[in-house]
Amino acid sequence: MNLLAIAIITALVCWWRARKRKRREREADERSMDGLDLGPRDNPVFPAGTRRGPRKSIAGVADGWEVPEENIKLIRELGSGQFGKVYKGEAYGIDRQEQWRTVAIKTLRTGDQKAQEDFVKEQRVMSKLHHGQLVRMLGCCTASDPLFLIMEYMENGDLGKFLRKHHDDFHDDVPCPGDHRSQFCLTPKRLASFAYDTARGMGYLESQKIVHRDLAARNILLSEDYMCKVSDFGLARAMYDAESYMIQDKSRPLPVFWMSLESLYEGEFTTKSDVWAFGIVLWELATLGGRPYPGMDAMQVQRELRRGYRMPKPRNCTEDMYRLMRWCWERNPDRRPTFRQLVGETLKLKQDKPRPSVSGSTGHQALGSRSSQSSVSSTGRRQSADTSRRESNIGRFDVLLE
Repeated sequence: MNLLAIAIITALVCWWRARKRKRREREADERSMDGLDLGPRDNPVFPAGTRRGPRKSIAGVADGWEVPEENIKLIRELGSGQFGKVYKGEAYGIDRQEQWRTVAIKTLRTGDQKAQEDFVKEQRVMSKLHHGQLVRMLGCCTASDPLFLIMEYMENGDLGKFLRKHHDDFHDDVPCPGDHRSQFCLTPKRLASFAYDTARGMGYLESQKIVHRDLAARNILLSEDYMCKVSDFGLARAMYDAESYMIQDKSRPLPVFWMSLESLYEGEFTTKSDVWAFGIVLWELATLGGRPYPGMDAMQVQRELRRGYRMPKPRNCTEDMYRLMRWCWERNPDRRPTFRQLVGETLKLKQDKPRPSVSGSTGHQALGSRSSQSSVSSTGRRQSADTSRRESNIGRFDVLLE
């Protein structure tokens, strides 16, 4: 009898200890997930006083994209801007898959009606876009504040930061190892591949009659295998480093260094103003993430562009790539190439062996110097012949936009 009692007491003690241990483990798990699981409770990921509370879904959001908030987790902040933050996170049930998937999550702070309108605009536009060179929207969450836009996660971040990070890894005389994108090397051919990917994505937008309005290296993202995809179709156009913009009003900074003449002086944004910005992206590639118009502020850029100034050829930039930049920077929008033409031109840059660069500027010299102006004028005299030659290629690259 005593043995039976001892056995029962021992069993009860073991059960109680096991239960206590499981409770401690569960509490530890909850603490480790604190700030990630987006239930209706206070969430330390957001600023003090911010709470995801219920709200009516926003009118105008495209149907079929809503993701329940319990299916979303935040992991860490990737960046922030004027209207919200971007996080690396996870979402469950994306593409009807019963599993968690790594995603990027844009958040929108409450209280800004114009930002909310931009959110709806971007969500509706992206819900209709399907192309391999565009960052894909995976869903949204509009039933609670703050609003979430769930995007494809791009492991290598934005192109501008990537180029600056690998500035010292550039090798002008090392060929890329075939088409194995996962085997990274930063060479002229790799840069041409980045330009080609971007042109394809923009060519698709052109075919859909969509104007991006903010094409720049910072808005081009790189996948794990170094494929470029165009991003930010509305919401993020106000999320900038203020140093690079001339503020037109307190709520809308403009990307002056990437804007065409007609956008700067007439407020006109078209596919041809996107083409101008693509020329600036080529310059960013050639300088491995350099800031356009170095040494100049926004007011100087506007003034000098109107006088006919264009940035000189960067050092190590091929003549072919610089001619392509200058074609994109034609004063008359009608004389600029289409993105369909740019797909063909960048494909040739990617496939052909680059011709050696003749003496050019570093892209970081004083841009108002006499030598820089001479470079601009001499290249401009070659522009008409180059334009005629390139325009003969129209229609040859339709299949590349599919």
